[in-house]
Amino acid sequence: MAVLSPEVHDLLGDVLDGRYAVERVIGRGGFATVLDGRDRAQDDQRCAIKVFHQELADNDWIERRFQQEVSALDQVKHPNVVRIFGHGTTPAGSPYLVMEFIEGLTLRDVLEAGKLHPKRIAGLMRQAGRALAAIHGHGIFHRDLKPENIMLRAGAPPDRELVILDFSIAIVKDPTSSLHGLTRAAGSIVYMAPENAVGYADPSTDIHSLAKILLEMLTGRRLVDLLPDASIDLPARARELLAKGSFQFSQTTVEAIGSALEFHPLSRPRNAAEFSDRIADELESAT
Repeated sequence: MAVLSPEVHDLLGDVLDGRYAVERVIGRGGFATVLDGRDRAQDDQRCAIKVFHQELADNDWIERRFQQEVSALDQVKHPNVVRIFGHGTTPAGSPYLVMEFIEGLTLRDVLEAGKLHPKRIAGLMRQAGRALAAIHGHGIFHRDLKPENIMLRAGAPPDRELVILDFSIAIVKDPTSSLHGLTRAAGSIVYMAPENAVGYADPSTDIHSLAKILLEMLTGRRLVDLLPDASIDLPARARELLAKGSFQFSQTTVEAIGSALEFHPLSRPRNAAEFSDRIADELESAT
């Protein structure tokens, strides 16, 4: 770690801004490293400290990404969206963000054990749909929704189990800095909607990703293995899969899921809560 990111390694054992004690590295991604920490101003409450990588060449873009995440999380107060506690700059000049620490497993961890029970999927879909509707209501689009960015909080009430993380590449619509939400392309290829390739997003962008995650929850298989080489034919192949499986969805709901996977945003559902509740209702009625 000292070789890969000397600045982050040097932070271990330090206290940022006299408040956030840095303890250990718990994860590293393409744009930031996440550290385990304690908030001394809140009785040593455990927190997650996300330090954006300074060594990346395009520092102006990294700074914009950081400000987007702060802006997104500051605007949204929802039990299924990670809370922000504070932010600042490290002694070496890297921006950092302090968030609540979520005890539990990622949805990816859970899916590695196989498909989920329909009632569990229903509950997770309701929570995800309402969380997305909340952020969309603020003109924010996550753009990188995937099982790795969804935590299932240990010991939480059923309606507060799911927590959406990582708003690094969310779009906060701001006419002074973007044109109709257009920014740099970003996202995880397997789950991202096609329009992410040109940096555009709207509510249907996250619904597209959620529909792909739904297929993995229903089958217990990764999308790349479930529907290999799917591209423009993804909606048709998904409808075929759902129609011949034991999922007991109505034709209307099969069509809704298929439409969420369409290439063009205007062909997809626009309301994440309505989309998710429809699916949850049928999953619950089948159990």
